[in-house]
Amino acid sequence: MGLASDKDWVYDVEDEGTNTIVYKGREVRIGGQARESGLRWEWCPWVFVGTNACATARVCQHSSTDRRLWFGYGDYAAYVILTDNPTADSAARFCASGFLRMSYDYGTDANWDNLWQSAVLDVKGGASGETVQIKYRKDAETSATECIAVAATNGVYETNFTSELSCKKIQFELHLASDTNTATPEVTYFQAKGIEKPTTVRTHEAIYSLGDTPSKRVKEIRTFLRGGRTSTSLIKFADLRYGDDTAGTAGTDYVYVVMQPGYPQEIEIKHEKDRQPELGLKVRWQEVSYS
Repeated sequence: MGLASDKDWVYDVEDEGTNTIVYKGREVRIGGQARESGLRWEWCPWVFVGTNACATARVCQHSSTDRRLWFGYGDYAAYVILTDNPTADSAARFCASGFLRMSYDYGTDANWDNLWQSAVLDVKGGASGETVQIKYRKDAETSATECIAVAATNGVYETNFTSELSCKKIQFELHLASDTNTATPEVTYFQAKGIEKPTTVRTHEAIYSLGDTPSKRVKEIRTFLRGGRTSTSLIKFADLRYGDDTAGTAGTDYVYVVMQPGYPQEIEIKHEKDRQPELGLKVRWQEVSYS
C-alpha cells in the first residue's frame, strides 16, 4: 500500500487484511565462506497503522537533522521520525506497548520433544514504567502465554520460566511496555535455554560363540556377522532365550535391527591349555522402527 526509502532502509506498507503494518527492511550479506555468502532481505514490523487506510508513503527531509516517514492514516496523514539511534534522540517517540514474535524453533529433529526452562536477556532502559515480558506459543496453540513475568531488570541476567515447557516446536515473543512516549526498554540479546529428548533407541549387545575348532558353521556365522555391518538390508533379531524366533509376527517375536559402527568385534572367550582359543563375535544391534 506504499513504498519509500532513505539511505539505510526500505519502508514497505502492507495491507494484511484487517490491519496495515509498516515494515522496514534492507538487503544484508550473510555467510563467511565464499560459497555460503549471499544477499538476502531482512524485514522487521515497525509501525502498526491498525485499520486506518493507507495508499502511499514518502520520506521527507524537514531539516538537516529531522527526517520523517509520512504515510496515509485514514482521512489524515501521519508520520514517524527517522533516526539512527532512537533511544538517544530526544525527538523520538515510542508507543505504549509492542511485541516481537520470533519464528518457530523445531530443534534438531521436528519429532523430538524439547524441554525449555529458562532464558538469558540483556536489557537496557528498564525502569518502573519501562518493562520487558516474555511469552510463548507452542505446538498448535494460537494465543501467547507468559513464561517470564513483567520485569524492569537491566543488564545481562538469566531467569527461570514460570514452569517448564515441553513441546515439539515453540516460538517466543518479546513484549515491551512504557508509561511515557519518550522512553522505551531495549532487549539487545535473548537466548532461550532447553534440552532435547531424542527418540528412544533400544540396543542389544550379544556375543556369538564360535567354538575352538574350524567348521563350516563357524565360518558361516563369522561371514554373516561381518557382512551385517555393510548390509543395506535390515536384519531380524530374536532373543532365543525367551522363545522368540524370526518366523513369528513382526514386532512380537523379533525386531528389525542394524549393526552399530565398530562391530562385530572378535574377542577371546577362553583359552584352555593345549586347546585352540574359543573365540566370540561381539555385536551391538540397534533397533529400527519398521514393519
